[in-house]
Amino acid sequence: MTGRMEEKLPKALRPTRVLMYVQGGLGILGNLLILVLLAAVDDEGAGLLIALTVVGVVLAAVILVAAAMMHRRPPWVRPTVLTVEAIVVANGVINLIAGLSAGAFSPMMLLPLVFGVLVIQALTRQEARDWFAGQPV
Repeated sequence: MTGRMEEKLPKALRPTRVLMYVQGGLGILGNLLILVLLAAVDDEGAGLLIALTVVGVVLAAVILVAAAMMHRRPPWVRPTVLTVEAIVVANGVINLIAGLSAGAFSPMMLLPLVFGVLVIQALTRQEARDWFAGQPV
């Protein structure tokens, strides 16, 4: 038999990958819906919102690609996902504060925040660090 047998993703990272697929998929769908709605708005401020929404689509796509590549152990996946998730968490905190101060809180505001924290927590565990460093787990 030639070639290297592909190792299975550690059990601790399997739910994380599923969460990343869900997060990325919802992020792309949600941001595309926002883009469609913004395209119908005739407002000077819509340009900035459109740009930020495109950034959201790109970040969600990065999460999806990283989730799809996790089983191959590329060294860029872990730091990239940690960076993107830190942006997601920071954005979630800002949105939560803005929503609470405007009296427009929705439980859905917590979803990106919770997803981001859970993924960061999983990827900072020793097992995940070892996996992406190419060490046996």
